[in-house]
Amino acid sequence: MARRRRTQSPWSGKSKPSSTNSSHNSRLNGDDAINRPYNAEISRANLEKSGFSPNISLKSVDQAVKDWFDVADLFENRPSREDYVTGNGGVANVGAYTYSYLFTDPTKFMGNQAQPKLKAVGISDILRGGTPYGKAIGDMLAADGYKTLESFAAAMPNSWEEISSSMALFNFPKQDFHGPVNGCVFLALNPEYKVSDTQRNPELGGTRERLSKQHVSRIITQIHRNCGPARPCWSKGGGNEASVAGQGPLIRLISRLYPKKLVSQVRSLPHIEDLEEKMEALEPHKDVVNRPYTQTTFDGIFHLLAAIYGRHNQIHVLHFVNIPMLDRRIIAMILRTCVNVTMIGIYDCPLVHFGDIITLLDLVHEINQYRVSIGKPKIEKMDFFPHFNVGVPYAHRCVSAFGITWSEPEPEVAQRGVLRIVLEAFLKAKAMGIKLLFDEGKAFRKYLSQLPLLPLAVESFLDGLHRYCALKENKSANVAAAKEAMYDMLKAVRLGIEDLSGDSREWFSQIMGTNLVFCSSCGHDMLEEFFVNHSRHSRPHTRVCAGCILREAMDSEDHQQKRSQRKIIDCLFEKWNPKTFNRDAPIHRWGQDIFRLRTADTLRVPPPSMQVLQNGNYHQPRFMYALVRDNKLHNDSVQDLPSLPELFSNELEAQRSRAMYWAMVTDTDRATAQFLAEIYPTQQGNLAPFSSSRADGGMPNTDDEAQFGVPVTSATRMSFSWEFARAFYQHITLNGQQARPGEFW
Repeated sequence: MARRRRTQSPWSGKSKPSSTNSSHNSRLNGDDAINRPYNAEISRANLEKSGFSPNISLKSVDQAVKDWFDVADLFENRPSREDYVTGNGGVANVGAYTYSYLFTDPTKFMGNQAQPKLKAVGISDILRGGTPYGKAIGDMLAADGYKTLESFAAAMPNSWEEISSSMALFNFPKQDFHGPVNGCVFLALNPEYKVSDTQRNPELGGTRERLSKQHVSRIITQIHRNCGPARPCWSKGGGNEASVAGQGPLIRLISRLYPKKLVSQVRSLPHIEDLEEKMEALEPHKDVVNRPYTQTTFDGIFHLLAAIYGRHNQIHVLHFVNIPMLDRRIIAMILRTCVNVTMIGIYDCPLVHFGDIITLLDLVHEINQYRVSIGKPKIEKMDFFPHFNVGVPYAHRCVSAFGITWSEPEPEVAQRGVLRIVLEAFLKAKAMGIKLLFDEGKAFRKYLSQLPLLPLAVESFLDGLHRYCALKENKSANVAAAKEAMYDMLKAVRLGIEDLSGDSREWFSQIMGTNLVFCSSCGHDMLEEFFVNHSRHSRPHTRVCAGCILREAMDSEDHQQKRSQRKIIDCLFEKWNPKTFNRDAPIHRWGQDIFRLRTADTLRVPPPSMQVLQNGNYHQPRFMYALVRDNKLHNDSVQDLPSLPELFSNELEAQRSRAMYWAMVTDTDRATAQFLAEIYPTQQGNLAPFSSSRADGGMPNTDDEAQFGVPVTSATRMSFSWEFARAFYQHITLNGQQARPGEFW
């Protein structure tokens, strides 16, 4: 495959489309255009001529393509493992959005060559004029989102020390505030401390980590001494027999205290000599970011919640930056308690995924309705960067950055699902008047730009959606312009999945946009393009949209021990039902022709019973299955949760103790798996390596955790990856092979 030429794009030179009879003016006038053909080639010409709406992007089309390739290069050019673990590979946390170490020690951060070179964007504009100083400036910076704060700290590290003194900065690893505690801004930070930092400084969680390791050592010792060693649990027939006669009752007792899988895994260790020394040796690399044990993290969450509750009436601006074990339920408890928060920022928290944007908007709607009833200010701003799955952080033959998931998602579900979620989030944010979320340069748009969609997919989708809603809102009589906007939006959903070369005049003018399909998971009607092909052929009352399928996939991922961490949090919420629906936020009225809530009903009326006729024959009365949302896939409920005071009450002591027990079990699984991966790294006779028995390769919650399902870097196999997107782009635009009309932008 020829190497791509950065200066060439499909809108320049020979690749420039010849059909330019549709221009910006045709989008705004000329109803007879509805009778003209409109396809991907004409759409591409329109985009080149008119560019994006300034409400969506100020970039030119060529600049957007160049930026896409810059991001692709970032993910494909990773340091070697040796350079990564020694800190010599440049910026290791590729794809990261936040660097909260900058806020706790700005001078040291800016002087570190291994840290990214942050740009101070727009600081002169922020400080120009008669802007108030001190606390007011800090409030203003924080309310504009994380990157504004970061720009200020990078440009003026000394001034940042003064500005931050008017805020409350909570250092999560230290489980305490950083500096004085003042003002109405609360920043929960997780600075990127290295393993060596935590070992030198006990304040950075080192003491708590040692206590966590002692708990793990105690559990391993208890299981191994009482049950004895056994054949490796992943071998044929392994993990069940006792090595010493008469240990059966003890094994049964231990198996009641701990999960059987963990007992089998511990018994697979040949011996446990020098266990504590080996525990310390599990972290041989001192120059990588520290990954604390789950017990330490769980303890830190309660310290954070206590700190927030102590200031819950003073907080107006609240940021969470890379906080582990912070999920949507804990966020819901916090926002319901902090009744004066008007701006919320959530950045790269590991348990908060891309699909949670819908949950958060529904939550904000619910909270705002309550705030109005009690005379409190509404939440008006949201800055959101979901957790980005960058994959293995160093160069490896099995590595790729999928963003939305750790392992490779099903490509059609991913492409249709991502844009289906963006559609709902856009229409809800617009209806609620939420600021920042879809602004260019803010966190959510940055996240979308790092997903391996095809070039210009996000910009074109949002541009078409914005134009469509604007035309409807202005009550434009130009049907053609609205149809063109819808086509441009749907092109981003269909490209690479469907054959766009067959888009006829009849399909564009008479069929496109006329078929709204019901989703039995979320209860919405939407354009059929947001359903994968096999779902469209299902019975109407069982169809599920790609967005709900994708959200279920993100909820169920188990990498970095996420499923175990969610189970720990589940212990705190006994009344919580994952399938309970949240209060649906409104949909922007001018987008309801393409996406709308059909029903909130969840109970299906049973079909009529079969009848016996007078002649003795059976008769089944005719009926039609009602369209209700009784098939919910994802577990996004934030209902039936305790309040923050209740969480700390004596009544929940048993739940907190049970949660800490599962945290210890999770850490023991992590340590034991690493031991076995080290003892059995390769095939030994008929015994397979331990790494082959686990999806994480026997290295859970470490930088070496395995990543499977990485796509082949070829345009012949579709996948949701940067490798495929680049190969597809090069194949049809830069290799001299002319694709069929409409096959690309």
